Amino acid sequence: MVTNNLIDTLYFDEEITSPSTILWSKVAVIREASIIDHGGEVTSKVEVEKNDGSMSKGILRGELSKGDPIIVLPNGSAILGTEFSWIALRDAFEIACPIEEELGFYDTSGTPPSPKAYETLMELADTLHTRIEHHTPHPAGAYLHGASFGGKTTAKWHFILRWTTNYVSIELLNKRPIDKAVVIWVEADEFAEKAKNKAKFGQSMDWLNELSEVPILAIDDLDKLQISESVEVAFFGLIKRRIERRKFTIISSNMEAARFVNRFSIDRRQPILNRLHKFYKPIKFTRQTKQAEPQLSTGKPPPAPL
Repeated sequence: MVTNNLIDTLYFDEEITSPSTILWSKVAVIREASIIDHGGEVTSKVEVEKNDGSMSKGILRGELSKGDPIIVLPNGSAILGTEFSWIALRDAFEIACPIEEELGFYDTSGTPPSPKAYETLMELADTLHTRIEHHTPHPAGAYLHGASFGGKTTAKWHFILRWTTNYVSIELLNKRPIDKAVVIWVEADEFAEKAKNKAKFGQSMDWLNELSEVPILAIDDLDKLQISESVEVAFFGLIKRRIERRKFTIISSNMEAARFVNRFSIDRRQPILNRLHKFYKPIKFTRQTKQAEPQLSTGKPPPAPL
């Protein structure tokens, strides 16, 4: 018997998923397990065989048995592999993140991001869904800034992969259907063009409502946003709505926020800057030398275990 589906107290002596930048869940098998009763809370002292054949010891919440498969998520949590199939996880991911095929080239050919900034963003990806679920404080967005070739877009794509993996796993465990995309990716220049066209035909409200409701919105190369009256209105309205609705927005730009908002009309500069400063987490990316490049995963799901 398992006392809870999501086993969220892992204390492994060593990383069970290696390296820590692996974006996808990994399957392991419990080889030995002993039950410990702590006056009502049951935990299992387990020895787990990892994918490479080596062993790792740890403590998991719940009553586990020898031979139980577990899936270890990027955020360090573990799920009994019997709770749902690996195929179900992959199928649900394709629905939740339909932009995978379009942006997958960032896994192998994108600029490697600076390790410190990358780690900060991945930590945010691992905790964000849990914070939202439990209504605990969390930033309304992340503002990735720095010079070109600092790896901002690559990091943003890896954030989406990692967050979506955690999100899909938790939703499946709670038996909640995944029937629509939870991520939208927008290039800033395309956003500007669409904002002008939607305003011209009176369709701005429906379009902005759609962008305001998706759990994760990614805006790439914000410094390329071509400003006009309709674009200003759309951008400010979108940022305001997503903050109010507690939806996460991840933005990348070559410019710091204070410099970027100078493009806007005087009466909108400060309101936009105030929101970016108050509700967004700024993360600075710097161009890296080859020696400082982090080891990035392919971001592709491994084949289903036999």
